[in-house]
Amino acid sequence: MEKANEIVAELKELLGELVVFIGWPRGVKGTRRKWKHLRPEDMTPAYLSKLPRGNIGVALGEVSGGLCAIDLDSEELVQPFLAVNAHLSETLQTHGSRGCVFWIRLIGKYPDHTFKLSTVPRKSGQFL
Repeated sequence: MEKANEIVAELKELLGELVVFIGWPRGVKGTRRKWKHLRPEDMTPAYLSKLPRGNIGVALGEVSGGLCAIDLDSEELVQPFLAVNAHLSETLQTHGSRGCVFWIRLIGKYPDHTFKLSTVPRKSGQFL
């Protein structure tokens, strides 16, 4: 169990103390399990000790102190993205089976929902 506690400690070090972690069953990214009631103060040693039994999710947005993620689903997009966002080359990046996630903390007001961005213009000629 010591190795499991090290994983949670490393995540807290990388993402900060004000982060809400969510326990998911092993092998899935999420379930219908209720978690939106969780707050940083709920991240007690007892709660955190149960996390490594499965996957560990991270709540984004205001509940985690403005923590947000920019998820690029293809490795080919990473370098072009960094070419126009060079300041993000020094932020925390995680790499999975495809692409990359850039972890950032936003300050001030920002949208409270997900945006899908595209490199292909929509009919209006704008990118989203």
